[in-house]
Amino acid sequence: MGKVFNIKSKELTAQEITSEIRLQPTRTNRARLKFSVWCFEPQKDVPEELERKLDYLLDCLAPYQEKIAKLASTNYVSINIAYYGYKSWMGGWGLNAQQIRQISTLGCEIDFDLYAYGLDLPE
Repeated sequence: MGKVFNIKSKELTAQEITSEIRLQPTRTNRARLKFSVWCFEPQKDVPEELERKLDYLLDCLAPYQEKIAKLASTNYVSINIAYYGYKSWMGGWGLNAQQIRQISTLGCEIDFDLYAYGLDLPE
């Protein structure tokens, strides 16, 4: 499961975003559409349940929430969750009230991408 915190900006470079937040990104990019992409993805290669990985990400971002919220007023800020599962075997997950409050405090959107692979199970 992938989970990435992103800031996309047409006005600020990735370096300027880093300077504003004072948090080092795990990667940056300059998109063809002429905007900067600043990404933070702790535990990228650590397999874990969505709820635990999201808690860890939100805990990492908590000391910077005011600065992130300020950037969110003029830039696109999101948490992207990509879930890869075996077709017909994908379990559900949810966000608890605390996670929803923390995401709201950051001023960010949340984007879910679900990918199901494999053969159909016999009836």
